Amino acid sequence: MFNNSAMTPNSTPEESDADDLYDDYGAKSWLLTLDHRRLAILYFGSILFFLLLSGLAASVLRLELLTPLPDFLSGSAFKKIYTFQGLALIFFGLAPLMPAIFGNFLLPAMIGAKRMALPRLNLLSWYLYLAAGGMLLFAGVLGGIETGWTLDIYYGDGHALLPFTLTGLSLIVVSFSSILLAVNLITTVHTMRADDVTWSQLPLFVWSIYIASLMVLIGTPVLIVAVLLLLTETWLNIGIFAPALGGDPILYQHLFWFYGNQMTFAIGLPAVGIILEIVSTFARRPVFGAKLIPMAFAAIAYLGVVSWSIQIFPGSLPGSLAVLSSFFSMLMSLPIAMIAVSLILTFYRADLKLDSPMWFVFGSLGLIFVGVASGLILSVLVLADQLHNTYFVAAHVNYAVTAVLMAGLAGLHFWWPKVTGRTYPEGLAKLAACVLFVGANLAFLVQFVIGYLGLPQGAQSYPPNLMGWQIASTLGGTIMLMGTMLVGAYLLWSVVFNRQTAANPWHATGLVWKSR
Repeated sequence: MFNNSAMTPNSTPEESDADDLYDDYGAKSWLLTLDHRRLAILYFGSILFFLLLSGLAASVLRLELLTPLPDFLSGSAFKKIYTFQGLALIFFGLAPLMPAIFGNFLLPAMIGAKRMALPRLNLLSWYLYLAAGGMLLFAGVLGGIETGWTLDIYYGDGHALLPFTLTGLSLIVVSFSSILLAVNLITTVHTMRADDVTWSQLPLFVWSIYIASLMVLIGTPVLIVAVLLLLTETWLNIGIFAPALGGDPILYQHLFWFYGNQMTFAIGLPAVGIILEIVSTFARRPVFGAKLIPMAFAAIAYLGVVSWSIQIFPGSLPGSLAVLSSFFSMLMSLPIAMIAVSLILTFYRADLKLDSPMWFVFGSLGLIFVGVASGLILSVLVLADQLHNTYFVAAHVNYAVTAVLMAGLAGLHFWWPKVTGRTYPEGLAKLAACVLFVGANLAFLVQFVIGYLGLPQGAQSYPPNLMGWQIASTLGGTIMLMGTMLVGAYLLWSVVFNRQTAANPWHATGLVWKSR
């Protein structure tokens, strides 16, 4: 697929390294690579590993929840698996998913650059990710912790010092990995653009990655400070957050959710960028109002930063702060509506091709609609008071998470021929999109009902009258698992057995498809 060219006297090692993506399969050439595309593939394998572990942990939890009373997990084991599942999914799966894989592989080509601006920093970011993942796994081997993915020390009954320390350090290290990656992406956009690629000509996906990276630089240092303070309190037994020691637990909530709330949108913006790129290709026209979309992205980013306290129980906040957070959270609907109207007008009278990437796009858009609608409900203070920390919140989060993953699958299918030079079975891909969409709605729609009835998220036991809803949710998760296995099977088949080459089966335009 790719031609190998000899290193010219004026070329740098980084530029020559970018010429041999698949020419050398030696371990050293990959583990010390400066090629952003290879690093994207390495990140893909690493992130996929943690997503699979998270999915396995979620399957164990769903099996336990088939009956109202505990069956095969103790209360402590349930909380530890629940904690690991959330940490692996959020910090090691979703947070780096779009920038590390799609950003690394596509962004330089989209702006006419041969490489990332800081290739060695890029490699260091991946190694920090691996080190952080190793610490998280080792903490699990040592017994794990019971805090939930927010590291809420009041969720469980006790926390061994070493596993808790390793988990905290793993979050700090993976946060530095995210910061380095964000710095690299931002620097690449500023310094590596081709002369004829102006800011107004940047693809919408590049804009989404750029703004999401800025959000990472704003929010992630606050998470690092919060975890460091939490570890300091644990090591030295001084009162920072623990009320028994004179600390303020709400302070930790403010610090964590200042990061967590905007990270939700930093994860989601690149997913929307992917959707817009795919829609433009299959509608055979530019996205309607494309010049305004970056402004909508920026508005979402700003509102994500200032509305963090909507995640905290309203009764724990001053009245003015609670009202402001609710207002800013509701205001988020305006830029989101702008993007929605832009998509609708792009579809209007378009000669739309319904190839498999579009099926995943429509699935993701459907999930985004439910996620946004439920988010608006949670931004209403009187409802947030009742629904806080219930399965309603879990359903909202699960819809957002699955929408991002569906958008990621849309991008994976869209750029798969470009990355591998191989095609995959279109019929199976469309079937997988349908299976995943049906499974996700069955798994998570019923959780809105359970949450409305007051069941707390993360609860191991529940009233017997909710058993039917829990069985339906587990069935939906099983259907999603089958759809995921189907995707993995035919994509693996396409690489190993399919010899039909196709560099651009969608007849897409843009610098990515024109580059080698």
